[in-house]
Amino acid sequence: MAFVGMKWLLKQAVNIAGIGENTKAANVCNLWDKVILEKFGEGFSAKAMAIKFKDGTLEVRAASSASAQELELSKQEIIDEINRKDGQNILFRIRFVA
Repeated sequence: MAFVGMKWLLKQAVNIAGIGENTKAANVCNLWDKVILEKFGEGFSAKAMAIKFKDGTLEVRAASSASAQELELSKQEIIDEINRKDGQNILFRIRFVA
């Protein structure tokens, strides 16, 4: 009998349970918080909250149009950093909602 890695078994269990997408969404939202904190600081992190992740798109609620505009200017850098921290290209778009 061959040894099966624990990481593979956990991934399979998550997929079978149907919670894989929820896990991805939670991870991307957590990475959003970390990247925004690192890039803009604690004062700004409360001005933009990740609210939904689905099919490679992260929806973010910005506190104001000025906050959304500032984030829009750094959008590609944020996407690249989240993907780097996640270890795969999971995030393709960020959409700001009111």
